Amino acid sequence: MQAGLLNNRVEIWHFHATEDETGATVQQWAVFLRLWANIRHISGSQAIKADTQMESVKASIRIRFNEKIQSGMQVRYRGEIYQIDAVLHDYQKKTYTDLVCLKVE
Repeated sequence: MQAGLLNNRVEIWHFHATEDETGATVQQWAVFLRLWANIRHISGSQAIKADTQMESVKASIRIRFNEKIQSGMQVRYRGEIYQIDAVLHDYQKKTYTDLVCLKVE
């Protein structure tokens, strides 16, 4: 994989259990990895639900091969949040992993 194609610095976030000041376990989002990626928006649509305009944007985010990333995690880039719906690994060459994502509003 050519390094020049991975030109966006992104963060992968996961839901993580921590303890608060009282000792109770709380679930919260935390940074899991920071890495380089290529982001491509593959589709977008708009709809009106309950008199509110809703927008749906799907993206394909390609990173170097990484088996630690799972669906349900998030990709964050420049204030945008993308929910990872599917993780597609290139097991044959082990050069990349594609993340199928939906942009969170």
